Amino acid sequence: GSEMCIRDSHEAAYHTAIVYSLLGTCRLWGIEPVRWLTDVFSRIQDCSVKRLEELLPHKWTPQD
Repeated sequence: GSEMCIRDSHEAAYHTAIVYSLLGTCRLWGIEPVRWLTDVFSRIQDCSVKRLEELLPHKWTPQD
């Protein structure tokens, strides 16, 4: 019912805030957000949980 709709709306807002935060961090560090996202999306599935932090914008090194 309406409770699920409200919960889903809050979750969507939370996830949207995370994405905006990551993209804003890219801009602060002078990183092109689309380049960062493209690289991270291509690497994340093979990245161990222990190394995920390396993909955050402020620690990211592009893969050539």
